Amino acid sequence: KRCSLGKRVVAFDTSDSFTYKALCHNLSKRFVDENVSFYNIDRSVIPIDIFRVDDNLSTASKIKYLVGVFKAGIGELSIPQSNVLRCILEAVLSNTSEESFPQQILKTLNAVGESATKSDERTIASLRNRLEPLISDINCYGMSKKTWSDFFAESKPIIVLHTNSISLDNNHQIIDMMLTTLFNYQNEDFSVSLDIFIDEIQNQNFSSTSSIRKIMKEGRKIHMAFFGSTQDYYPKKTELGRTMGKAGTQIFLR
Repeated sequence: KRCSLGKRVVAFDTSDSFTYKALCHNLSKRFVDENVSFYNIDRSVIPIDIFRVDDNLSTASKIKYLVGVFKAGIGELSIPQSNVLRCILEAVLSNTSEESFPQQILKTLNAVGESATKSDERTIASLRNRLEPLISDINCYGMSKKTWSDFFAESKPIIVLHTNSISLDNNHQIIDMMLTTLFNYQNEDFSVSLDIFIDEIQNQNFSSTSSIRKIMKEGRKIHMAFFGSTQDYYPKKTELGRTMGKAGTQIFLR
């Protein structure tokens, strides 16, 4: 229905709810073949470059953008941690190294750590402990050099991104970063409405600063909507319950 209204649809399939077989059963094989593209991250690479930044932006704007992407993956940072990350990003952005962006981040962080004062060592160590697992996961999967615009251009109106092992292993950090970059993409050009679907949403990150909360709070103004489903009911005192309470439309089925 959303597709027929001319909207672009992205479904993150973390529970085998949007497989080719399941969609053909619930819709029709002809519709699925004509309108749905399937992409399995577990068998390929992350379909876009999470750290791709518009070259026309100022260095300050690039740093602000990238800090937001990293925060989506590792959560909120203390002021000292944020300051260190900003310094590292500034150094990496001014570097012409052919190493991958994530590798440059870790290399620069380690270099900063070696010359840090005693008072800064703890901050750098805590930041490294949060960044290393995330960057390790990104390196394991690999990243395409494409932008969301590139990816959408070669895909059908409905895109299913299968992310089963990612959802189990690293607490959805990569999914959260992809959602943040999707929000940023849509914020730049919302001429085509964008709908995000995720089943079994109880497995997602619903902290107050999470990507999903941001989409539900601010997505309407950029023609971006979030659709989530779960088989369980969550009280309002929980993070998921508070998020569900912000939904514009709630549908309950027995």
